[in-house]
Amino acid sequence: MVRGKWHWFAILIFALAIWVITPGSGNAAEKPIKWKGQTCFQLGTPLGKYTIGLWKEYIEKMSGGRMIMELHDAGAIVPPTKIYDAVRDGLLDFGLNTPAWQKGKYPAGDLFYTLPAGVLEFNDLIIWMYGGGGKELEQAMYGEEIVVFPLGLSPPEEIWSKRPVKTLKDIKGLKIRAAGLSMDLWAKLGASVVLLPGGEVVPSLQRGLIDAAEFLEPSQDYALGLHEVCKYRFGPPVHMSNNIFQLVIKTKSWKALPADLNLKITA
Repeated sequence: MVRGKWHWFAILIFALAIWVITPGSGNAAEKPIKWKGQTCFQLGTPLGKYTIGLWKEYIEKMSGGRMIMELHDAGAIVPPTKIYDAVRDGLLDFGLNTPAWQKGKYPAGDLFYTLPAGVLEFNDLIIWMYGGGGKELEQAMYGEEIVVFPLGLSPPEEIWSKRPVKTLKDIKGLKIRAAGLSMDLWAKLGASVVLLPGGEVVPSLQRGLIDAAEFLEPSQDYALGLHEVCKYRFGPPVHMSNNIFQLVIKTKSWKALPADLNLKITA
C-alpha cells in the first residue's frame, strides 16, 4: 500500500515537472516578447534619448523582463521619413516619428502637431490629447493601419538660415527644409521647399542644396550642428506652436500582446 502511494506521488511529481517546463504552459517557461523598432532621431540627441529611449527602458522594466525592445538608431534599418511605412508594412514592430513626415498620406495629421498658430500652451495641448479626445481622434485617422500614441513634446521651431531674412521679399527663392503644413506656407511666400530627414539637413546646407532649415527646437538643432553652418536664426516660429511626436506600433504586434502588457505600454 505504501509502495502504491509513492508510485502515484512519483507520477504526480513527473506530471508537474512536465507542465512547468512545457513552453507556453506557465510563466516560468514563457519566452519574452521581442519587438524590433527604430527612432527617427539619433539616440544620442535629446529628442531620441528622452523620448523613445526612455520609453524602451520603462517598458522593459515594467514588463518584468517579459518584453525585449530591440531599438535601432535613426537610419539603421529605414530612412527616418519611412518609419511609418516600415511599421505599417510589418518590417518594424514600433517606431518614433512625426505626422509631418506623412504629408500627403494623412493631411489631417498637420492639425495635431504642425499647425501654424495652433494651440500655443503646452498644458492645453496635453489636456486635449489625453483628456479631450485628441488621442482617440488621431487613432481614428489612422484606422487599422497602425496603433499610435503621443510620445515626446517640443516647443516652437525657429528657422536657421545661411543668409539674412528681414522681410517677406527675402523669402522669395529661399531654398528651405521644412515639414508638415508649413511647407505650403513657405511655398505661398515664394520659397522652394523640400522635406529632408535630420541626417541630411546639415550636409545639404554645406553643399548649398538648401539655404535654410526649419527642423526642431534649439537643443536638437544645436545637437545637429545647424549653428555651425548657418549664420542666422530668425523667428517668431511659423512652423507650429508645439509638436508632439508619435509612437507608432504595428497593429498585429499590438493585438498579440497580453492585456496587461497593453496597459503597461500606454501607461
